[in-house]
This record gives sequence, structure tokens and C-alpha cells, in this order.
Amino acid sequence: MAEEGGVKCKSLVSMSALPGKEILGTVEKETCDLILMTTRGNIGVIGTIFSESTTQEVLQKASVSVLVIP
Repeated sequence: MAEEGGVKCKSLVSMSALPGKEILGTVEKETCDLILMTTRGNIGVIGTIFSESTTQEVLQKASVSVLVIP
């Protein structure tokens, strides 16, 4: 749909034990200007204290804009 609207788009699938690092590395390799990602929702206060979600990591460390769809 993006390409039909004149927006250059590339979809990639990758497997990694560290998905945040994989996403951020791919952004640099592919010279992306936007990250579009979904989130599984709120992991709660305890979860946030003890583990950083992939979405949080990407939002905090990305060098380009991030669009998150719940």
C-alpha cells in the first residue's frame, strides 16, 4: 500500500535474541528514515522496572522517527 501511495517502503524479517539491537542496526544499514512497529501493550510497573521492552529500547535509542501502533 505504501508503494501504491508513492512512499518508498521495504519490509524485512529477521530473527535475533536481541531484537532492539537488531532493529537499530538494520536502521543504520538500510539508511531508514522511519521505524514502524507494534507493541504488545503495557507490561506493568514491575515489568518496566526489571526489563526494558523492545519498543521502549527502540524509542529511546533510535536515530530516526518511530511510529508505534498499539
